[in-house]
Amino acid sequence: MRHRVAFALGLLVTAVLGSAPALRAQGGEPKRETFEELLARARAQREALQSKLGGEVKDRVTRLEPGDRNARPADVERAVLDVVALGGEAVPLLVPYLDPGAQAAEREVQRARRVALALLRMDTSAATDALLAGLASYGPEGQKNVLRVLETSKEPERVKPRVSELFRASQGELRGAALRALFALGAAGDAGFVKEVLLGPDVELTRLALRALADGRQASLLDATETLMADAKRAGPLLGELLDYLKAVSGSLREKDLLALARLATLSELDVERRVAVLVALPELVDKLSPELKKPLERASEARDRKVKEAAYVARVCLGDKAARKELMLEYDDRIKKNDRWAPAWGERAEILFRIRDYDAAVKDYNTAISIGKNDPTPRPDYFVGLAKSYAMLGKLKDAADWLERAPITIEELKALAGDPAFAKLREHSKYGGVFGTK
Repeated sequence: MRHRVAFALGLLVTAVLGSAPALRAQGGEPKRETFEELLARARAQREALQSKLGGEVKDRVTRLEPGDRNARPADVERAVLDVVALGGEAVPLLVPYLDPGAQAAEREVQRARRVALALLRMDTSAATDALLAGLASYGPEGQKNVLRVLETSKEPERVKPRVSELFRASQGELRGAALRALFALGAAGDAGFVKEVLLGPDVELTRLALRALADGRQASLLDATETLMADAKRAGPLLGELLDYLKAVSGSLREKDLLALARLATLSELDVERRVAVLVALPELVDKLSPELKKPLERASEARDRKVKEAAYVARVCLGDKAARKELMLEYDDRIKKNDRWAPAWGERAEILFRIRDYDAAVKDYNTAISIGKNDPTPRPDYFVGLAKSYAMLGKLKDAADWLERAPITIEELKALAGDPAFAKLREHSKYGGVFGTK
């Protein structure tokens, strides 16, 4: 930092020499200034510039305070961009505003967070010393803001040890913020550290670690996640993050990883929704059903809960178990045989056919359900949407768009369907993607 200050002063001295009017002694002869005098004059000019810039910084930071609870995001963004426009010279002057103080009002807390947003878009290299000092001296809110800014530091090896010290010494939200910063600075590559967090007692930190592993597609920690899955009480609350991680590294999964996951679907101590989520995910992680993997899925097929039982059969069918398909479809086929003029029988079979990825058969059953039920007083929008999804999965995007347009649903419901994975290709299509009304 001392070298940067000296360098800056040197530049300012050069500017003074080049632009200041010549001083003259008595008699009109030029007076030669000493270097100390030039340096003093340069410092005075620098302080004057900083004072002027400091006033501008203060003015624009003040505008970051939320004056209205209903302020539009565009107005907040404009105020943040006004701060960014101050340029790199303002960065050191902005750092103190990251700390709202111990007894700060909510508007001051929000202002400090917005200063952090501005600094995230600026080169903060010249203020690393000030940021690290703030990390040690600011209150918790200020420290969290500093950590957010340090996530994008260009000096990770210098910053990481200080952030690590804070991580070890803090608790709660601050510790989580420190961990996020460490991962952003490259700590996800430290297998020992990540394993320590993954298997530690803090569930929220484990959640952050799993997200970081998924983002980095780090398959080196699969042994640790296998250990995590062995503890159902621990794995249950983290199941969403576990599944995201396993999907991110699906190409590196071993059979023992899949078995550890499948075992969760057999455990009654996990709630139904989580067990179903495991069974839905398995066909996305593996192509074929090995003899070993088949065993826990067969056990799940005997579950008392209908949702778990059916999801297990669907998983087995998707993974190539032909016998499971026959067992799964028996109930739906019998229902149609007993009353082939009842639309729900066809609609329910169409839905299960879609789930086992037999989209052609699903199209036929959805069409039949719609045809039989056309005179019903209350139309079934799920038949129309299911038919559109089936066409979309077959790549027949025009048909998918046509049936969505005919579906008896609101505009808001139609827009929400744009986020359905089955409509991913339709949503991106230049001609038919407009059916959702989001373009």
